[in-house]
Amino acid sequence: MEIVALYNNYPDKFVSKEQLKEEWFSAISIKTIERRLKEAKTIRKFRDISIGTGGKVMINVRGFYLFLLYKEKNKYK
Repeated sequence: MEIVALYNNYPDKFVSKEQLKEEWFSAISIKTIERRLKEAKTIRKFRDISIGTGGKVMINVRGFYLFLLYKEKNKYK
């Protein structure tokens, strides 16, 4: 399946919002990333894609990508 091939391009590591935008999702703004993280917290499966450390939010790159795939798949449901 194609998703498996794309899934491997995103590392399973935590980065800041700025790093996420610069290195992997350059087309998405910081505000959009923040909105998506807020949406992810409401879905039990994706609750752990971000962690807060000392006032700074760290985001799992692979988890964020999988959340975006989930949103796209369930867009009209």
